[in-house]
Amino acid sequence: MNPDISLRLKSIEKALTDVIARALPAHEQLARDQLNLIVGHLRIIDEHWRYALRYELGTLDQLLTLAAQLRPFGDAAQQSRLDQACQSAGAVDRADFDQVSTAQRALAAALDRLIAADDSTAPIPPGLRDAVLAHFALAAPRERAWHHASHLDPDPDSLPPVSSLFTPST
Repeated sequence: MNPDISLRLKSIEKALTDVIARALPAHEQLARDQLNLIVGHLRIIDEHWRYALRYELGTLDQLLTLAAQLRPFGDAAQQSRLDQACQSAGAVDRADFDQVSTAQRALAAALDRLIAADDSTAPIPPGLRDAVLAHFALAAPRERAWHHASHLDPDPDSLPPVSSLFTPST
């Protein structure tokens, strides 16, 4: 019988904290710091693994919405890149984490290029600015909750659990 992913992660954590940490000399602070970093990442992975695909799908869908809103602000080349990224994103197997994640990164890169295309000091067009701000007003709380386990948020008590980011149908 194979243990589930969470049990495997907890076994690794236990080996690191109960065996490896005790074997490290007290003066090896860098090694202890790195060990604590690894244990922290294992805890984050344990919190995230069961939701990772749904999180990536939600991010991809948010970016597709943003792409539709920002497309009119791009020139022909930017629109073409954005259209290609959107078309690729729409064609991914939504059950394949790697495909979804790759499409999400490609779409984010196309959006970044469109947003940062004018590197002059000219003001950002109000419609572009408003769409980007509206996007991040939705994305930021979601990302803060997703990264709750990192313990880096300035107001961690205000964050909901990761599981609350997903409805049973997402």
